[in-house]
Formats: sequence, C-alpha cells, structure tokens
Amino acid sequence: MLSRLISLLPLFVTGCDMGVNCTLLPPPPTLQLSIRGNPPEPPYTITAMLPDRTPLGEIRCLPPRGCGQLLGFPGVTAPRMLIRIETTTAASETDVAPDYRIVFPNGPDCERGFSAVVPLVWP
Repeated sequence: MLSRLISLLPLFVTGCDMGVNCTLLPPPPTLQLSIRGNPPEPPYTITAMLPDRTPLGEIRCLPPRGCGQLLGFPGVTAPRMLIRIETTTAASETDVAPDYRIVFPNGPDCERGFSAVVPLVWP
C-alpha cells in the first residue's frame, strides 16, 4: 500500500504545482473603511447599507478598546452605499461609491479578488 502511495506522489506534486506559485494569503475584505481622526468612546456601531437602507454588514465596537481605524466588510461589493456610524450620543451617514480594484493577494496567476478602501472621518 505504501509503495503504491509513493508511486502516485509525483502525480499529486506535479498536479498541484502546475508552474504557478501561489501563497495562501486570505483575500482582503472586499470593502475596507479607513477612518481618520479620533474614534468615539465605545460602544459604537458602523453599518454598511444599500441606499434603500438594506443592511450589508455591521461592526459593533465595544468597550474597553472599541475598533481600530481600518475596518473590513467581507463580501460587500455594492457600487453605492451608505455608511452609518452611530454612537450613544450621535449618528452620521455618508453616501459612498467605492472604487473596487482587482487584487491578486496570492500572486498574479492566482485567484483574484476585489477590494476598495473608502476614506471616512469619525463623527
């Protein structure tokens, strides 16, 4: 049995390589928010939604640390959306049209993904 597996090994190695060197990096989140300024005191919520207010994703930032200034929404590819930042005392909404780029995080001949970075300012 072992000798049979060893004889098949070159087929697996050759079949897997195919001359393409792809790393195993996960793709970046499709939509990333780069938020400048000082974040509010947590808790606060950041919601991505379609213009008709259909939710696309939500990030809840809780005490004591809150969230960072680069936040990701995997799988969000809407051409236009609203980003709502809601704190315990205020809320703001920004209409955005992300500029999605094709990315190849694992190499130029590997699986492609889409990513957009949207700059925002904390309310």
